[in-house]
Amino acid sequence: MNFAFFDEEQNGMEATSTGSLAEYSFKLKARMINALQDAQFDTEECSLFRVKLVEELSAQVVALNKEKFDVRAELRYVDQYSQVAAYQALSR
Repeated sequence: MNFAFFDEEQNGMEATSTGSLAEYSFKLKARMINALQDAQFDTEECSLFRVKLVEELSAQVVALNKEKFDVRAELRYVDQYSQVAAYQALSR
């Protein structure tokens, strides 16, 4: 066995909260939607791509189970972002 790691890391490594792949994907798409609002992306191709991303995220939010505790805790946002119109002017 290689005990050199434990000699250097007496208490092991600090755990980090990374979230799920689905959460990462959702956040990345939301950042892309936000970025595509910029005037430099005011092309038909970018607009169509943004619409597709908005539809995907809105559908994911609609599909959330409102009976789950963690979803109920954020119900205001779930209701808001279930509507495509909520994505028209995203801010960070």
